[in-house]
Amino acid sequence: MGLMAVLGGLVGTCGVVGLVALGASQDEPSGVVLGAQVPEATVKALEAKNLLKPDEALLAYHDATLRLDMSEVTLVTSSRVVYAKGNTAAAMALVDVTRITHHTEGILGDIIDIVSIDGRTMRVQIAPLNGGDAYVNVLEEAWQKYDPDARVIRRQK
Repeated sequence: MGLMAVLGGLVGTCGVVGLVALGASQDEPSGVVLGAQVPEATVKALEAKNLLKPDEALLAYHDATLRLDMSEVTLVTSSRVVYAKGNTAAAMALVDVTRITHHTEGILGDIIDIVSIDGRTMRVQIAPLNGGDAYVNVLEEAWQKYDPDARVIRRQK
């Protein structure tokens, strides 16, 4: 067996052991998860926390925690964008969104600012390599159902 194969196996094993040690589930996907890829248990938990309404379709979901314990999540539904941290949650109807901006900041990752018609702003931050672009694309497509001319402003930093 080649040295590279052995090293590759060790690195892979250390990565899985590291995730287990941190409490991350190997069964639950991490990063941005789209639509039907979201596990049923996660959907039920979001409904139990009143973050997902029964009449909404879940389009994108992201748990920002290492343990995937849902203590900081953001989601895009067919009608809203939701951000929840701890016992606090904020939701914005997509029909009320007037502007979305997106940029990437080095180690912080994707920064998405969503502004509503009444001036409220919601900021979503997705760590690097966690699928922030996919989240923004789904958010833009969902928003365009309410405003066909809507476009995310993508800024370079």
